[in-house]
Amino acid sequence: HQARAACDTPTEMPPAGDATIPTTQQDRGSWVLRLKVAMLNTDNVTDSKTGQVYLNRSADPSRPFYKINEMEKVCWEMLTVATTIHTYGPVAIAFPCHDKMLQKKFEATQYYTFETRMNCMIELMACNKARCDKLMAGSILAELVAIPGEKSRSSKGNAGQNRKKQKTMEAGRAARAG
Repeated sequence: HQARAACDTPTEMPPAGDATIPTTQQDRGSWVLRLKVAMLNTDNVTDSKTGQVYLNRSADPSRPFYKINEMEKVCWEMLTVATTIHTYGPVAIAFPCHDKMLQKKFEATQYYTFETRMNCMIELMACNKARCDKLMAGSILAELVAIPGEKSRSSKGNAGQNRKKQKTMEAGRAARAG
């Protein structure tokens, strides 16, 4: 507990009176459903659709790599973390304090409404299957909830860079072969 107390955990509170925080089980279930549908989405994916991870884990939503109930469990966990942030502030989730740049990005989301944060998370899950895979693997849950917009932007940037690298590698192989 002393080590945790020594960390610089963000203390900012989200906007007061946020009417977008779900108050009923039905409202919470609607958010979970939207997250799960986004995780299963393959329509507007920004990842490379030719990579083995995508092909093996995400390409066919009728045969998901992860069990649907496992995905739903993670969606409920995401909702719980987001609700906690918007009800009690970031200190309630014990956000990791070791990466100061990440903390600053998290602090920049302090004015997000619950709905804004959730919509960013939904977009991220719908468009980036690599992030879904990392989330299902048990890493980055709090990070995705804390800074979904940043994760979405960096994922889109990574996708573009990966395509450029792939073209360069293919050109290099062709030059060596020819």
